Amino acid sequence: MIAQKARRLIELEAFGIRVPRFAAFTVPCSEDGEISLLKSLYHDRVSEVVATCKEYVIIRPCLQQEDDVKASYAGILDSPIFHKTCIDADGFARIVSSVNGDILNNKRIAEYCKKNKIPFSPPSEVSYIVQHFVEGESSGIMFTQNPVNRRDEIVIESTIGLNCALTDGIVSPDMYVINKNDLDKYEATLGSKKRFAAISDHEIVIESRSNETNRLSLTERQIKELALIGIRLQKVYNAPQDIEWTYSGNKLYILQTRPIVL
Repeated sequence: MIAQKARRLIELEAFGIRVPRFAAFTVPCSEDGEISLLKSLYHDRVSEVVATCKEYVIIRPCLQQEDDVKASYAGILDSPIFHKTCIDADGFARIVSSVNGDILNNKRIAEYCKKNKIPFSPPSEVSYIVQHFVEGESSGIMFTQNPVNRRDEIVIESTIGLNCALTDGIVSPDMYVINKNDLDKYEATLGSKKRFAAISDHEIVIESRSNETNRLSLTERQIKELALIGIRLQKVYNAPQDIEWTYSGNKLYILQTRPIVL
């Protein structure tokens, strides 16, 4: 059974929403013994994704319990990034086997489940998303319900560069609060964006860019485009959504959507 994060990407693509090109599959969570299966999956599904990407590929493991309406330990699992030239059938098999081992020995998952009174047992299988890594010029998170006061309004947090600068708390993002009944009505608050995240030699690096601190990271067109996507996804899934997104080459890519955990 494929995990929700991967299933949602499949659904988004079917809805005609732009997502980075990807392949998704589920494999047994084993540190060894699955090499032939992984090599077969590489040739059947993954090789074309790797061949068509610009430079970098991200490998995103996900579990069935990861995105739940009551609790979410999304972000506990690491998603390694590799230059496309580093991934062939043998390399892919070694990477997935290594990530499986990390998951089986990941104490943070068990601790999170215990703290939040979620039933936990070591996973028997893991879903994987192998995906083009999009180097966004601006990125962020959108909530289709205000996560602070639960008002029926859209809240967008955005920054320059990659999303992880925001999700890891490295920057204070720009914030937009948008009226769902009139998307031209919104409040914008300028954040501090003296630092930003970028990729260099398949590693995320934090750099300084002082000239970005005095301008908003989104245009009015982009704010409205995001809001329309958010409204659409809330209707499709019949629940407020927490959506990660990025703009690259003036194109909007949705990276994932999941229920808001309040």
